[in-house]
Amino acid sequence: HEGRKRMIADVSHELRTPLTIIKGEADIALRGDDKSRDVYQDALRRVREAANHTARLVDDLLFVARTEAGEIRLELQRVQLHAVVEEARDIFSHEVSVEGGGGDGTVRCDPGRIRQALLVLLENARHHGRDRIHVRTGTDVAGLTVSVEDSGPGMNDADKALAFERFFRGSNAAERYRKGTGLGLPVALSIAEAHGGTVTLADRCGGGLVATLHLPR
Repeated sequence: HEGRKRMIADVSHELRTPLTIIKGEADIALRGDDKSRDVYQDALRRVREAANHTARLVDDLLFVARTEAGEIRLELQRVQLHAVVEEARDIFSHEVSVEGGGGDGTVRCDPGRIRQALLVLLENARHHGRDRIHVRTGTDVAGLTVSVEDSGPGMNDADKALAFERFFRGSNAAERYRKGTGLGLPVALSIAEAHGGTVTLADRCGGGLVATLHLPR
């Protein structure tokens, strides 16, 4: 019961920002005398952006819940993981250096979902770690890895432990709304776990954070 009450409170907290914007823009547009076409179009544009963000949050919530219930259907293909990394890099609108790709980097995965997880890690690195982002593909004892390294201030151990909670209040809803992102790390972890893998956070040598996606071969 405590977990359910906390989840309901967190969902309400997260959705309040975009819903407040939708209501506020509608109230302003309808208040007072008739306004110009441009004013109404600007208001509708902001309402649409807030509605899109709300829909993204709801989609992310459903994805996390369905993953926890074991109800996610993945479109599995045999792909080169390095190629999926480069696709995510090309979609991401900031400079990223990529290293690796040698050896047998094939993995059976849902490339669209893995790309989504990688974009979460890239956005997290950009938001918290400034503009110097380095991505490295490799292997570990369990399979294949993709590490996203930044040179920012990093995270303390307490924040690392909380970072995969559904709604970590350390990065508030209003800030994430302005960036247009969804739930972030909880979704990346759910995608990894749906593939039998995980996501871990570690300190980077020299400062910063390393977020690593682990996938079984």
